[in-house]
Parts: sequence; structure tokens; C-alpha cells
Amino acid sequence: MTNGQDIQPLYLHPHNAANEPVTLHTGPVVLRVGARTSEGRGRLVLGFLPSTGLRLEVDIASGAAPDAGSRVQADVAGGVADALVNSVRMGFEEEKAFSSAKLELLRVDREGLDPAVQGGRWNAKFRRRA
Repeated sequence: MTNGQDIQPLYLHPHNAANEPVTLHTGPVVLRVGARTSEGRGRLVLGFLPSTGLRLEVDIASGAAPDAGSRVQADVAGGVADALVNSVRMGFEEEKAFSSAKLELLRVDREGLDPAVQGGRWNAKFRRRA
């Protein structure tokens, strides 16, 4: 029998503190609001505080940032998600304009989704691609 103190927990994602967000995917993202598109690089994150949920953080490289409060369709990790834009940040740094957005994922189409993300245990409502 092993001593409980000898057991080392195995974590797939390194954490520095309890309830830290877990990054599930990093890569290109396309946001669509009607005919408008915005492209950039983003992170798909499983957050715990203030509430558990799947979030998307995007640094927008081209196109206009969607308005806060708008619903968008996001192409991320090989899948399609319906999302709500929680906040948008715009600014000017080193003679260059930038914008970023934080979104809450509402529904995710798992078809075509990166297998590393598919295996994650997160609470989302799934739908089929239209």
C-alpha cells in the first residue's frame, strides 16, 4: 500500500493557482457578424471564475472589431461556434492601431473541431453546422 503523501497528481495543464483558466486551443479565428468579418489569432479558454464556461479571446488583425453585446459566429479550432461579445478593447500603440475582443461561447459545432479540444470536458450546447 502506498502512502498518500507519495502520490503526485497529474495535471495536463500547468497551474499556478486554483481555478486558473485552462487554454484548450491557440490559433487563427474568424469572427462573422452578418456580412462583416474580422480575422485574428485567439485562445479558446475554459474559465472557472466568475463562472464556468468556454471563452474566446481574440487579437484582431484585420477587419473591424464586432460591437460589445453582439452575437457572432466564430470559426475556431476547425469548428464553428455561436458567441456573445462580452468586451472589445481598441487602442493605439507604437504607431499602430489594435483591437481585441473577449467572447463567451454559447454553442459549438463539434464537427471538424480539433480533437484536442473535443476531448475537453466543458459544458456547451452543441449544434450541427448549417
